Amino acid sequence: MEAILAVLRQLIRDSQAISGMVLDRAGQIIVWTGQGYAEQRTQLGALIAGTYASTREVARILQENSFRTLLQEGAKEKIFTEAVGDQWLVSVIFGRHTHLGLVKVLCSRATLDLAQILARTVERSKNRPRMKDTGLMRVANDTIDLLFRDDTEK
Repeated sequence: MEAILAVLRQLIRDSQAISGMVLDRAGQIIVWTGQGYAEQRTQLGALIAGTYASTREVARILQENSFRTLLQEGAKEKIFTEAVGDQWLVSVIFGRHTHLGLVKVLCSRATLDLAQILARTVERSKNRPRMKDTGLMRVANDTIDLLFRDDTEK
């Protein structure tokens, strides 16, 4: 978590953005940093993920593999979002005085770093031993047997 936060903090600092977040595709915020919108971060995460999901559908309709980035521009502020692999998004909220080109370049660099962190995280979780709950397994098997038993066996 600290490595992700360090990458995000550097991105926000170097781009002079207001706030930023790394979130999963479901909209759950993994890390958040910055000065603004902390109270609304849960809503922002969900809405940004939803907007990105609709953008992926547009890409599919246009027979594109995907759109890796999303830009939302308002009168005062902008949100730039970029995909990190197939599981995460990084979003940066910045004002009109911050240059979009700078945000794009810095976000692209941060995305590469975050992709490496994501790959390490996925690899560690694959190698982590799984605990089996034999009681749960037995109940599930018994339920399946009851559901699919032959009624002539009664």
